[in-house]
Amino acid sequence: MRIASGAFVALLLSFIFAGTALTGSEIPDLKGTWTGDFTIVRTTPRSGAGPNPLAFTKPGFQTAKGVTYVIDKQEGPVFSGTESYGKSKQTVVGVIRHNNKKVYMVDRYGTLVGKIVTPDTMQLVYLENSAHGQVAAQGTITRNSSTKQAETPKR
Repeated sequence: MRIASGAFVALLLSFIFAGTALTGSEIPDLKGTWTGDFTIVRTTPRSGAGPNPLAFTKPGFQTAKGVTYVIDKQEGPVFSGTESYGKSKQTVVGVIRHNNKKVYMVDRYGTLVGKIVTPDTMQLVYLENSAHGQVAAQGTITRNSSTKQAETPKR
């Protein structure tokens, strides 16, 4: 019986340590310049919505090439920066989920939900519902290696 309980404890500890390795205990550093292309669909703006301040103005399906995110501030899992495409530039704020694999961001008009695929690649989904129409988009952004912040050693 003692051998079986020892084996159980060893098995339990291996699952605990394997789980820690899979989720990653280090919060990813997202600072830098990220760029990518998005596939988008937009509905027609509501009547009386006024001028559209957004970069994606025409209804229907389209591709946005060269969407850029510059994440210049990060404290632990929370971060901020700018999002730009064409003439549009706005602030984004975000958070890295506890598992260090998912990100959530908000800009002035919509929400981004994403997955950290590698330290320099994220897949994002954008959703917006405003007077200027609904937007759904998805894309992959990659970090420009020359803008990646130097890693600070953990003490």
